Amino acid sequence: MHLDCVVEDLETAVRRAERAGARRESECREWRGSRCISFSDPFEHGFCLIEFTKGAYI
Repeated sequence: MHLDCVVEDLETAVRRAERAGARRESECREWRGSRCISFSDPFEHGFCLIEFTKGAYI
């Protein structure tokens, strides 16, 4: 399973995830009105943090 978590402030969410033990797996990607960074938790489960920059997912 892979979770996509929508956040209001990507930079704040990244800091919180990394403090909690998440490991960044990608640089920030911009795609279709969003910014996304991939992570894995301490148990190697993948997840993404996504911020919509244009108000909606297209």
